[in-house]
Amino acid sequence: MAGVNLNLPQFGAGNGNAEYERRQIRSYLFQLTEQLQYALNNLDIENFSEQGKAEVGQSSGAAAKITQLTEEQASSFNKLRDEIIKTATEIRNEYKTDIEKTDYNIRAEAAEMYVARSDGDPTGTVSELKEYIQSSVDQTAREVRMEFSETAEIAQETADGLAEYKRDISTYIKFYADGIEIGKTQDDESLPYSVKITNEKMSFLQNGVEVAYIMYNKLYITAVEILDRLSIGSASMGGCFDFETSETGLGIIWRNQF
Repeated sequence: MAGVNLNLPQFGAGNGNAEYERRQIRSYLFQLTEQLQYALNNLDIENFSEQGKAEVGQSSGAAAKITQLTEEQASSFNKLRDEIIKTATEIRNEYKTDIEKTDYNIRAEAAEMYVARSDGDPTGTVSELKEYIQSSVDQTAREVRMEFSETAEIAQETADGLAEYKRDISTYIKFYADGIEIGKTQDDESLPYSVKITNEKMSFLQNGVEVAYIMYNKLYITAVEILDRLSIGSASMGGCFDFETSETGLGIIWRNQF
């Protein structure tokens, strides 16, 4: 990005006229805002000093070491978390609450940070666990969204270097004119399944597509997998037919007691 010259204001030509000087100040502030917006929008690595470039490079390298956990690693992550808490030599909690209000929304949140540090196992590994737990309510005229999130970070320093792991899970409940929506995100990505509830219908969605729903007293679904038994009948019929699987196939048995 080419250099941007931020000119200093030049006042005094108004011969003490307050209104003239106010107009000059407003004009200067508008010009300054435009120049700053241009400079910030076109900022790149070449605009940094040599020291700044080095610090940015170090930050990028550290971020690259953070590993997002897969489902296969979740069990190991939880075991490591529990072990750090069990052997912790330092534990602290921090709390924060905040309410923000604008013309179009109100947001309230409560947060807790839990830190546990373990300084010593036989291999000399130093481990630190940070958990950020937060609940928030975001209200506008059209909807109310409640969100519960938990972010856990584990850093382990060994003789081989520093390794970091992160898990981020969030559940949201959204109230709006049509009903309620419940969903979940993990590591800033929406998980495939969510539920929408209205007065007449409960819908089950996969990647935003309705795959099953309950409406009034009926269930509508494209595929069913029954693990044990399917029963058709009622007490008013005096019993029901049980569809059961066996080693030889599918059997139908009449059962007169519920």
